[in-house]
Amino acid sequence: MPQGYSTEQLQALIAQQSNSLPVTQIFKKLERVGKGAYGSVYKALHTATGTVVALKIVDLDQPDDDIDDIQREVALLSDLHGGEKNNITSYYGCWLDGPRVWIAMDFAQGGSIRTLMKATKGNVIEERYAVLIIREVLVALSFLH
Repeated sequence: MPQGYSTEQLQALIAQQSNSLPVTQIFKKLERVGKGAYGSVYKALHTATGTVVALKIVDLDQPDDDIDDIQREVALLSDLHGGEKNNITSYYGCWLDGPRVWIAMDFAQGGSIRTLMKATKGNVIEERYAVLIIREVLVALSFLH
């Protein structure tokens, strides 16, 4: 995140923009970085601040999309205030753009936990790194409970 913008400030700015701008003007998609069960994840820029974010874009026209699961995910993300201090991704908002739902969150530069753990195989130093990753996951799980 660029210096000068706290998570709360960025959330407030994005919320303010949501009242007057379409999501396609608030964020600029850069590249697809992953694909999950319900959509694709893109690296994107918050255009007003240059902050890199992750955008999960779900096409509701797909027959395999479970709208109830997507609603639960958004509800959970919006309820996790203060989670960023406990290794929980910050949530910036959710928008409906035609048949697509856009969910904006922090961009995890290192990738998913699965990707990080795959990189730790076979080396003592990397195994110590794996222990640190597991510790941080446990901090997040403790916050969630």
